[in-house]
Amino acid sequence: MCLPSPKSQESAGNEKDVPLADDPQQVEVFSFFALGENPQIENIAIGVFDGLHLGHQKILERLLSLGTAENCLVLSFDPHPLAVISPEQAPPSLLSLSQKKNLLHLYGIKHILFVQFDQRLRQLRAELFLITLKKIFPRLRAVVVGEDFRFGLNAEGNVAFLKERGRNLRVQTVVVPPLIRYGEPISSTRIRKAIVQRNFWLASELLGRSYKIEGYVAAGRGAGKEIGFPTANLEGIAQLLPPPGVYGCQVEYKNEFFFGVANYGRRPTVQDGGELVLEVHLLNFSGDLYGEKLSLFNFQFLREEKKFLSLPELKSQIEKDIQKAKEFFMPKFF
Repeated sequence: MCLPSPKSQESAGNEKDVPLADDPQQVEVFSFFALGENPQIENIAIGVFDGLHLGHQKILERLLSLGTAENCLVLSFDPHPLAVISPEQAPPSLLSLSQKKNLLHLYGIKHILFVQFDQRLRQLRAELFLITLKKIFPRLRAVVVGEDFRFGLNAEGNVAFLKERGRNLRVQTVVVPPLIRYGEPISSTRIRKAIVQRNFWLASELLGRSYKIEGYVAAGRGAGKEIGFPTANLEGIAQLLPPPGVYGCQVEYKNEFFFGVANYGRRPTVQDGGELVLEVHLLNFSGDLYGEKLSLFNFQFLREEKKFLSLPELKSQIEKDIQKAKEFFMPKFF
């Protein structure tokens, strides 16, 4: 559940005490302007933190070095600010909100605040943002950000501004430099580029873990089952998907792990002009997955999607795809 701050009564103006999110399964997003006072938090890291890559993890480590899990908080924004400022330039997400929350807890962050980024917050001047932040967190001692942090109307606030105005509020500004890997700074943009290029090894190296896609199994046409390879069609996917194609992967289902062959494409052999669909066949699995959540990770590109002349020809190719996936994972598991 989301725990309220120590101040239990709502203040005037319908302001609400700052919620401290402790349940990784429940995700709520709050208006910055409806938050009341919370005297517990002393150190805050601010950012979008899309991907929670190794560079972001350094920011979290620095945050926790300033205090304890009880007085440190991560403030993140949803949606991505560009989705409001310039929707056509908004990048696809590397994490769903629930993934981000779960990972923050995994990385030692107990208190998380997701703030709604809307037009009102977009129009807020940088100085007023800081004054309001200090009012919400009166014991605030330090703000931890990345080197490229910008905030306020027209991104007028930067780390220099934050340091200068922070001193007036008796708040220390801690700037964490970017982490360099393979000659370049780690960034969410770089990770997205790697995924689009099917360079899953690099994406995983920069994230510090395998890139993972989550979705819920929906009813499909049953074409895979007809040829002996039932597939789970995934919907409700919030993360960036790789280019269409056929991939070997690992699948997590209710804390169990399977190997699979996934197809992301329009399934031209069984339908013409269909929408892009992500489907996966789990090896050595039988059962009903409808409505269940699956997580796909450890992707290995096998081939491009293509249209086959018949279902038997498609079946023959799927058998080859499965064998190729097994060969990829064979050193440890087959």
